[in-house]
Amino acid sequence: RAMQSFGWAFPPESFQNTERDRAVSAYRDFFLGAARLTTAFHRAAASAETKAHIAASLEALAAEWPGALAFLASLHRDRPVFSSQICYIVSKLSELSASFGAAAREAKREFGAKDTAAAPDKPG
Repeated sequence: RAMQSFGWAFPPESFQNTERDRAVSAYRDFFLGAARLTTAFHRAAASAETKAHIAASLEALAAEWPGALAFLASLHRDRPVFSSQICYIVSKLSELSASFGAAAREAKREFGAKDTAAAPDKPG
């Protein structure tokens, strides 16, 4: 929800550095949470119940995905240092969540490939 507090966009340079720092912190929390879910899902010992719970938890956020992707796209433009992390997490979340994958494909169509390099096409 922290990314939402920024209107789903990384604050422009005209904002105070503290706001931009808070936005980066919000992104890092999102990245770490998504990375942990991905790791838990792909763990060999993960039960079908665990995988179903992770998938259901992600699907419950379907309404938030377009905004989260808009934030990620704006961060990708403003802070290229995060580009590889953003592409990684978008790819992984697209694998785990059908609604996230659909939102990523829609974001790529809506904003164009340049602005949403973070929204790769989901294979097949």
